[in-house]
Amino acid sequence: MVVVNKPAGLPTHPSGKYRLNSLTEVLVGQLGYTVHPTHRLDRMTSGIVVLGKTAQATSRFRTDLTNSNNVHKEYYAKVVGRFPLEDTTFDFPLFDIDANRDRASFMKAFANRKPAQTKFKLVRYDLKDDSSLVKCVPVTGRTHQIRKHLALMGHPIANDSLYKRPVFREISLLLEKKNIESEKEHESAVSEAFTRLQLAAKQSRLDKLETGNETCPECQVQLFKDSTPDEMFIYLHARQYTCQENGVTKWDYQAPLPPWAR
Repeated sequence: MVVVNKPAGLPTHPSGKYRLNSLTEVLVGQLGYTVHPTHRLDRMTSGIVVLGKTAQATSRFRTDLTNSNNVHKEYYAKVVGRFPLEDTTFDFPLFDIDANRDRASFMKAFANRKPAQTKFKLVRYDLKDDSSLVKCVPVTGRTHQIRKHLALMGHPIANDSLYKRPVFREISLLLEKKNIESEKEHESAVSEAFTRLQLAAKQSRLDKLETGNETCPECQVQLFKDSTPDEMFIYLHARQYTCQENGVTKWDYQAPLPPWAR
């Protein structure tokens, strides 16, 4: 196995506009052989990534990871506001909220939302910038689970431009209202949520466009602003992955905390 402390801003594997500038490709250049990620971290998240040197080793490790009863994952996040003092277990079903879906696909995704649970513990509160450092332990493994749950609790990750937007929390809570009894009321709530999402996505796209309506000289498509260094990462770090079987530690990988979490 190869275990690395992935820097924020680097995708785990080639995707979209990232190819050679991805973790697996960088490691190929450094090690001289291909490694296989056993799991992935979001591009903007830092911390532990475990990769297998062979397909067999990768498969064995993935089997360990899928057994949530044996595996303990620990993340650290810097969030907005004063987080509750008491340890918190947050249960809230999640689904992929995608503005590129049509209305029917959006409703289908909501109907198939998955249960999700995360445990949180306050590490410290910083009065200077009204932020909290929080330890996060995901019990389930849904896409963007920690980011979504923190936002739904009213404490989004401080620089998470995606889930810090109020529209995410608004539409999620709207869809989970307990007083929606009739099918008509339900369809109306989903429709309202979908409309809010589309408006927010449109505004987000406008915010990223270059001022002055600059276009690509080759294809005449309007250009987007380059991301700033601060937009290349979020305050979320995979700190520790541990596996125990019958009370014995099978493996335990830890990464040092980044400067913002020390």
